[in-house]
Amino acid sequence: MFWGRGTEAGVADVSPDIICAFSYSPPDAFPLFPRLEEVTWRIPAPDAFSFLRVISGPSLTTLDLSVPKIDKDVRNDPDNTNTDSHTTTQRRAEVLALIAQLGAMCPRMKSFQWADLWHALADIALEHAMHLRTLRKFNTHLPIVASNTLGPAPRQENDVFPGLQGLCLKARSYGYAEITSFLDSLPGRVRASTFEAHTSAPTNVATTLPDLIKAISRRLDSDTLACITITGDRFYEDPRIEQIAAFSVTIETLRPLLGFHNVENAELNFKRAISLVDEDLLETSQSWPKLRALRLNPGEG
Repeated sequence: MFWGRGTEAGVADVSPDIICAFSYSPPDAFPLFPRLEEVTWRIPAPDAFSFLRVISGPSLTTLDLSVPKIDKDVRNDPDNTNTDSHTTTQRRAEVLALIAQLGAMCPRMKSFQWADLWHALADIALEHAMHLRTLRKFNTHLPIVASNTLGPAPRQENDVFPGLQGLCLKARSYGYAEITSFLDSLPGRVRASTFEAHTSAPTNVATTLPDLIKAISRRLDSDTLACITITGDRFYEDPRIEQIAAFSVTIETLRPLLGFHNVENAELNFKRAISLVDEDLLETSQSWPKLRALRLNPGEG
């Protein structure tokens, strides 16, 4: 709970016991706030997740739940001796069951953020998200966790994420291979207008960047993509960084991106030299006639 006026502000904690007291209502009861459209709930305790039952309703379009691992919430439980305790497993099941009901409770949901609960998105959740027509933005870390209940996606060249506007993919390991594999695994094109790919210290970017760009050209729709961002954070003290002095990003690497003729904004931040001669810039300008902003290694010179 937060309130403020001018430069004065205050914060009050609401006891989970109070939240739990309001968490169970008759099956035919109306939502507690029938006109509620947006909820941001930072680090809700697993025991308080049931409160979503009474605040989630047809009017809700945006839900942001930024939560840590549930394991952390049972670390002080005297009956809990390991992170796979019965209590933890039960809480996970209860939370997932409630999250699974949100689709029916909130048919107008357009933005759902559930950050870093167990550090990975399961493929069964991805399969559901790919067919949500109201989903506008999708931001996830990779790789996707495989389950035993979902087989390989059928190779049908249909559109996926039919209403998506922005797709942001972040690789957990080094290089872009996980993002490339994700894009290639999709059973169709993505008609998003904005695409972002991010990786940590790119120890093998020389080999994974060209494959990523080719995958982007195969999976992103050339008529709708308007903004593209590809970054690679590099820590110079990291001894694993590849020692390829001659490696730089050239027009040969970037050329598949030139097929997106409606690009208006592009940021390429590889922490590597981007070597473009006059002829390359001319080709880029002819391929991207709508370009309004171009950022090449911003801040690196």
